Amino acid sequence: MRTILTIYFTKKLSMSDETATLWFHEFMGLCYATPLLGAIIADCFIGKFMTILIMSMVYVLGNAVMALSAVGKFSIFQKSVSYDDASGFYDYVPEFWGPLLALHLIALGTGGIKPCVSSFGGDQFKATEGLQLQRFFSMFYFSINAGSVISTALTPELRGMKCLGEETCYPLAFGVPAFFMVIATVAFLIASRWYVKIPPLGNPIIDVSKVTWAMFFGKESPEKLYGEKKVGETKQIFRVLAVFIPFPLFWALFDQQSSRWVMQADRMNGKIGSFEIKPDQMQVINLLL
Repeated sequence: MRTILTIYFTKKLSMSDETATLWFHEFMGLCYATPLLGAIIADCFIGKFMTILIMSMVYVLGNAVMALSAVGKFSIFQKSVSYDDASGFYDYVPEFWGPLLALHLIALGTGGIKPCVSSFGGDQFKATEGLQLQRFFSMFYFSINAGSVISTALTPELRGMKCLGEETCYPLAFGVPAFFMVIATVAFLIASRWYVKIPPLGNPIIDVSKVTWAMFFGKESPEKLYGEKKVGETKQIFRVLAVFIPFPLFWALFDQQSSRWVMQADRMNGKIGSFEIKPDQMQVINLLL
């Protein structure tokens, strides 16, 4: 979905490049921040299985709102409509609030899925099944990257189709991910009886936060409250975190391939012989590399 998001903002919602970039990166920032909340919920309250299930439903709801808000014929989402006599197509412009509500629901759902799925998969293996666990993670990450390549190449083709009286078909482009997410959620629920479900055992983020508060603001010695081992481990974490200080600079540039780079590609000639690369399809090159 993120593949066509910038084009959707600028072409369909008529946002300026600056506004579209702002909302795109706000959405991506939430997608990477909410997993901290999802991990705490899973580890401290309801466990990984329930977190994945509930947040998958939130994710499906967000996808559904995104697809439905792109259907301009629904007056609740519609901002304006115009008709082009020359082409014979309508141009429905949705209200901003529909897509933005959908994106925040998707970001929230992502926060419960991202930190739990891989570790929940690892929970299904015994300590003696190291080889099977290794194969699982290899297949897991291969599937993620293969799906990313396919969706990045295919989704722009879907939004370029003609449907519902318009020259574009964003409802289909957003609806296909929603459809497959519904299937995945139902399959996950059906197979629940066979899963190993480890109860919540606490989250290290909470422990580190408590020790950190005691180190800087506590009236008593943190070693006395939490023990020398936890305090020592927390200090080691801060030393390691120093290594990650430059990382945001890299990712701030890297994620522009889905925003500013797409806008630049939209102003370029994407034709290679008889084949044309759509502006939002140029992202697939990075995935292939």
